[in-house]
Amino acid sequence: RDVITTVLQLITIPKGSHTHRGSYGHLGRELGIILKGKGCLKYENKEYILNEGDSASFSAAVPHVLENVGDVDLQAIWVVTPAQRFVK
Repeated sequence: RDVITTVLQLITIPKGSHTHRGSYGHLGRELGIILKGKGCLKYENKEYILNEGDSASFSAAVPHVLENVGDVDLQAIWVVTPAQRFVK
């Protein structure tokens, strides 16, 4: 029997940085809620600005990257299933 794991973590992306793998796709889904700062979710050919309190949920199969485009470290709660390590 296969076991599908889900990871929920508090992530911090320093000012001017992004999720560590850059833009890529993988199996599963992601859900994030921005707690502090301002991010830009690049998803396929589109960009979405996410401010404090905003959230996003999407298929992880499409190439994507979350960049910190704000003036402070970005903090977010991020859920990925199945589990992936995506922030250094």
